[in-house]
Amino acid sequence: MRRRALLAVVPFALPLVLATGRVHAQTTANDRAVAEALFQDARQLVNAQEWSRACEKFAESQRLDPKLGTLLYLATCHERQGKLASAWIEFTEARALATRTNQPDREKIAKDRASALEPRLSRIVISAEAQAPGMVIELDGKALSPAVLGSPFPVDAGEHTVSASAPDREPVVLKVTVTAEGQVSRLDVPRLKERVLESDVTVAPVAPPPPPSEPSTPSVRTTGYVLGGVGLASLAIGGAFGLMALGRNNDADAFCSGKFCSAEGLDKHDAAQGLAHASTVGFVVGAALTGVGVYLVLTTKEPPRAASLMRELGTSGYRF
Repeated sequence: MRRRALLAVVPFALPLVLATGRVHAQTTANDRAVAEALFQDARQLVNAQEWSRACEKFAESQRLDPKLGTLLYLATCHERQGKLASAWIEFTEARALATRTNQPDREKIAKDRASALEPRLSRIVISAEAQAPGMVIELDGKALSPAVLGSPFPVDAGEHTVSASAPDREPVVLKVTVTAEGQVSRLDVPRLKERVLESDVTVAPVAPPPPPSEPSTPSVRTTGYVLGGVGLASLAIGGAFGLMALGRNNDADAFCSGKFCSAEGLDKHDAAQGLAHASTVGFVVGAALTGVGVYLVLTTKEPPRAASLMRELGTSGYRF
């Protein structure tokens, strides 16, 4: 029972377990030579207490040429490195291998070491609020069996990544850090949200732009009235200058005899001509402005009051 559960919940130990059960015929002479060299290098690193590098070399040596002795060294190395769960599974497998190969001394060593580690193991419990169809939960990139959910299983100390995914659902990634020996950490995987497809997105209707505002008719008519008033004023001024020009011209005639005029008569004639020019300009400008003003007033129609009122009220639909 323990062996079956162990294989289900400690995915990182599976490559090692499977490698231990291989027959020697599957290894080549070159593999065995490299494995032996790695094993000797790892022992030197153990003497120097370089546990991380030593464990890497022991693990590769065991992968190339599985041996019970290498497995025991690897388990011891992982224990010194602080990876108690890895060491425990390796001692447990070493015990099973020693039993199959009839090595009672090593069987006892492996059994005692595994038993000593078991109460120190840190465990994790992963629960899922609701399992979506086809949901896969992974621990550090390795898929877990659905039977594991809700049950505590051993893990090495440190940070672990738990991810959950399912078809047509948004994946989630969670982190959990295991620090103390014997600690039981719990992690709840939340309900996976349905993935929103682009075709399912409803675009809110955009309100049409308001109709262009009508030109301000009253302002056009007002401009016409103003221009007409200015034009009439210019005509009046032109008329006044004309009357003044006639008066000055009559005064100049008193100082003239035929075609000959005195100096004062010539001055009065010049003044009369200046007033006459000003009168002409006043009449021309006044006539033009008056004409434009009359045109704007006559050609611009004021909307009916009822229609203007309806536009102000809009479509409120109030009834009184």
